[in-house]
Amino acid sequence: MARCAAIAVVGCVLITASGAAAQTSSASPYFTRLGFSPAYVIATNPFSVGDAAAAGRDVSAVPSLTVEVGRQTDGSREWHHLYGFPAYGFGVSFASTGSALVDPLPPSK
Repeated sequence: MARCAAIAVVGCVLITASGAAAQTSSASPYFTRLGFSPAYVIATNPFSVGDAAAAGRDVSAVPSLTVEVGRQTDGSREWHHLYGFPAYGFGVSFASTGSALVDPLPPSK
């Protein structure tokens, strides 16, 4: 399942990568970014999720997808230079630790 999701993300990036392939002659300060990250969990924890919990395995990876929209400053204002031409905007990240969250401790009686 994760492999299919990774292939779908790569396909979407390649289809929409005309702006990433080369810079265009029109200098627009706005940008969009799409990123995929297979974040690996180093330390184990008592929280197991989804299929990993059923198999008694710890969570070892948490894949995430990030979408960002922003604007790159152009130096037209003094604060652009003061802060080193920052980019600003907003982004959303989606991460999945498995199919369902499982409570690691049974309810106390």
